[in-house]
Amino acid sequence: MKSSQYPAQDLKRRVLSWAVKLKVNPRAVRVQDMRRKWGSCSSTGTITLASDLLDQEQRFQDYVIVHELLHLRLATHGRMFKALMSAYVPGWRAMEGTGQHRFAESTDRQEARCDAGGIDEHTVRHRTRKKGNSATQHGTVAVHVENSV
Repeated sequence: MKSSQYPAQDLKRRVLSWAVKLKVNPRAVRVQDMRRKWGSCSSTGTITLASDLLDQEQRFQDYVIVHELLHLRLATHGRMFKALMSAYVPGWRAMEGTGQHRFAESTDRQEARCDAGGIDEHTVRHRTRKKGNSATQHGTVAVHVENSV
């Protein structure tokens, strides 16, 4: 990727480019400091990306961008979500299990806001599974959906 004087704006433009491909319309796109996650999707349609993502490879940025944008269509990480991830970002499962993925590095529960698909506010909690579990070996992240209060 070509170096730019405004890398955050370039990242936002790439989000909008992916949004066209995925046929979604985020309400807003923000790049800001985020300590525990690479990105989030709010129930109001705002995509927020970690400013640290600017230091990552473009392929990993695309993985995070597509993941968050797909939450504008699908609230959970079900079969359809995974199929769309595979269609748009081949090899995404390998990236999910790498040290680049903040959820894979921590045993703490992580929160990410996602579009609830017409349902009121929900919180999606990501946590990694214990070592030795076949899901971890394949780079899967467990997801728990709870109603927000």
